Parts: sequence; C-alpha cells; structure tokens
Amino acid sequence: MSDELGTLWRVEKYKDLTYTQFWNLVSEHQVEQVEFTGDRRAMVVTTKDTAPGGRRKHRLGVPFDPNLYDHLVVHGVYVKAPEPSVLQDAFQAIFRTVFPIWLAWMLIRLSFRYDGVVW
Repeated sequence: MSDELGTLWRVEKYKDLTYTQFWNLVSEHQVEQVEFTGDRRAMVVTTKDTAPGGRRKHRLGVPFDPNLYDHLVVHGVYVKAPEPSVLQDAFQAIFRTVFPIWLAWMLIRLSFRYDGVVW
C-alpha cells in the first residue's frame, strides 16, 4: 500500500504522519506551518526542508489536546485557521432546516400524485 494519500478533488499528495511524530517534529522545530481545516477536525502540516524527508505536507487528524495550540506557539509554528463566516454559517443552518422539510413535502406530493397509474 502506498504511503501517499490523495483525494479525488485535490491534486496534492499527503504523507502519513502520526500525532506522536507530529508532536516530536514540533518539539524539534521541524514544522513550518499548520493549517486547520474548516471543521477543525484535521490539519495540514508543512514540514521544513531540514525535517526528515524534507519539505512535505501531511494531513493529520486533530485529537482533543488542550496543550496543542500552546505547544505550536511556543515552538514558533505558524498556525493558519479559516476565518469563520457568519453568512455561510447562517446559510448552512437554514439549508439544513429547510431542505429536509422541502424534500419530505415533495415526496408526499409525488406519492399522492400516483393514483395507481403505471408509469
């Protein structure tokens, strides 16, 4: 099995990295930046050229660790986090509420429209 991870929509290749390896690389000042995903459940870690294996990107899940941010800041890692969008959050909340109701309504209308006619 290959150690490169890719997605259908992204052309970048991510390497496997454990959380312990990540923690040790941060302690050794081998991590250049960390970029959190929009849902903050994962992060993309960019290592420095001097890190073992050179400059690479790693995708890593974020476990609950209250010391993570402090550890990154103390060791000089640049942390990027997406800015929250109030408009986008409001749109998603409305969509998650309205769409299931609309879908149920359309399915009910479709089922009563049948009238025993074979299509």
